[in-house]
Amino acid sequence: MSRKELSSNELIERSLDKRVNREYKKKTAIRVIVEIIVAALLVYVLFGVVFGIAIVRGDSMMPTFSKGSLCLFIRIDTAYSRGDAVIFTDSEGASAVKRVVAVGGDTVDIKDGKLFVNGEEENRITTAGVTEAYEDGVSFPLTVERDKVFVLGDNRDGAVDSRVFGCIDTDIITGRILAEIRLFKR
Repeated sequence: MSRKELSSNELIERSLDKRVNREYKKKTAIRVIVEIIVAALLVYVLFGVVFGIAIVRGDSMMPTFSKGSLCLFIRIDTAYSRGDAVIFTDSEGASAVKRVVAVGGDTVDIKDGKLFVNGEEENRITTAGVTEAYEDGVSFPLTVERDKVFVLGDNRDGAVDSRVFGCIDTDIITGRILAEIRLFKR
């Protein structure tokens, strides 16, 4: 059918169909853009404010965390307890993963290759190696100050931890580790 043969109603109907189709495509494009923006904001809030991901560097947390593994951590939970694995920024600006073994008010002592917290031997955590004090490290017994924690690597042999640098401020803790994602076989 040629244009001349179309009735005025048909012309109006086709014109309206084209207009409706254009409007539908426009609304769909706007909806997709809004959904992408909302998804990006959600990812930012979740992983920029609530959660984080870090790579374990070194072997100081073996056998619990493997070198090169990814750790999912929560940023907003700032109540740290004995046994929590935490990530913090060390004095060189690098991320470090260690275990909280004592919190403010606790007394830490290391003797005969064993860790004591508040006079009781701490053996709830699977560790590798013997817990020894370092000659050039902190003196024991040590009472942890308020708003500080005493952290140790689970691989106690040669780990650079609070035995060397002392207690850390809870303010420098980035978060508490929730899960590990192993990228490589042990």
